[in-house]
Amino acid sequence: MPAIHAFQKSKRLKETDEISSVFSFKCQVYGDYLRILAKPNELNHPRFTGIIRKKTATHAVTRNYIKRSLREIFRRHQNLFDGLDIVVLAHKSFTGNAFHQVEEEFLRLMDNLQKRLARR
Repeated sequence: MPAIHAFQKSKRLKETDEISSVFSFKCQVYGDYLRILAKPNELNHPRFTGIIRKKTATHAVTRNYIKRSLREIFRRHQNLFDGLDIVVLAHKSFTGNAFHQVEEEFLRLMDNLQKRLARR
């Protein structure tokens, strides 16, 4: 039996068409570290993917840390984002020292994004 807050396969955005549809929906917010795009889905749970470019973090170790951190932040707070497909782009590299700052930014940006979606 999976944990309630696990990052299950059903909560991952993997298909290129699904990710492209989030980009084409054009609902996004920016922060110091992150750019978040979202689109409503027909499911009763959120789906997530994180994108980190080599230009942002040149070393694979750093890119993988950022991906793991973003997945962990999403996993902890996924109950707040029902019915959304979420794409997070890291446009500034960060390490363990900035994790809580990035988590706060993620939550603030998601709140702003959900307000924008409600107005549509």
